[in-house]
Amino acid sequence: MDYICTICTDSLEGTDDKAAVLRCGHTFHRLCITTCVDIFKKCPLCNLPSNKTHVKDIFLNSNTAFEAAEDIEAKHALKESRFANKYLMAKVCVQQKQVKELTVAAYNSKLDAETAQRREAQFGEQVEEFERKNFAIKKMQANQTKVLSEKVEKLKINVKQNEKEWLLRIKKRETEIAALNDELANLQEALDVQEVKTEICKKKIEIAEASLSAKDRDALHLTYQIKLLNDKKDFITNKATSTRS
Repeated sequence: MDYICTICTDSLEGTDDKAAVLRCGHTFHRLCITTCVDIFKKCPLCNLPSNKTHVKDIFLNSNTAFEAAEDIEAKHALKESRFANKYLMAKVCVQQKQVKELTVAAYNSKLDAETAQRREAQFGEQVEEFERKNFAIKKMQANQTKVLSEKVEKLKINVKQNEKEWLLRIKKRETEIAALNDELANLQEALDVQEVKTEICKKKIEIAEASLSAKDRDALHLTYQIKLLNDKKDFITNKATSTRS
C-alpha cells in the first residue's frame, strides 16, 4: 500500500521527508504539516485545532513507489516531480500565509476606517450640539438685551416724568417760600410799626405823668396800657384775616 501526503500529493514512503501524524490521526509529511499548522493552526482534513507540538513522527513499513518502479529514469522523473510538487506546495503555503496576513491587514484597515467614520460622526454631532447651544445662547442674550433695553427706556421715561413733577414741586415750593418771605417781611414791618407806637405811648405816658398827680398818673397809665392791648388785638386780628384770605 502506498501512503500519500494529501498536502503535496507525494508518497510518504521512500522520501527524505519523514512521515508525521497529528492528534486527530491524519498523516502527512512532517515538513508539509508543520508549515500548514504554523499558518492555519488546524488540520487541513478535519479542521481540528492543532499546532507544532501536536506533530509526531511515525514509521511506515511497506513497499515504496520507488521499489515498484522498474525504470531508473522513471524513478528519477518521479522524484523530480515530487520535489516540484513539494516546492509548489511550500510556495502555495507561503502565498496563503501572505493572503491571510493581507486579509487581516484589510480587516484591520476596515476596522480603522469604521472607527474613523464613527469618530467623525461623533465629532459632527458634537459640532452640531455646540452650534445649537451657541444659537440658544445668542438667542437668550438677544432676548435679555431686548428686555434690558425696554427697562432702560421705561426708566428714562419715568425719570423724565419724575423730573417734570419735581420741577413743578420745586417751583411751587419756591413760590410758597417767596410768599412766606413776603409775609415775614410784612410781619416784621408791622412789628416795627407796633414797636414805634409802643415807644410813642410810653413817651406820652412819661410826659403826662410829669404833670399829673399820682392817682391821675395811674389812671392814665392804665388807659394807655388798655389802648396798647387793643392795638395789639386789632393788629393780630387783621393779620389772621389777611392770612386766611
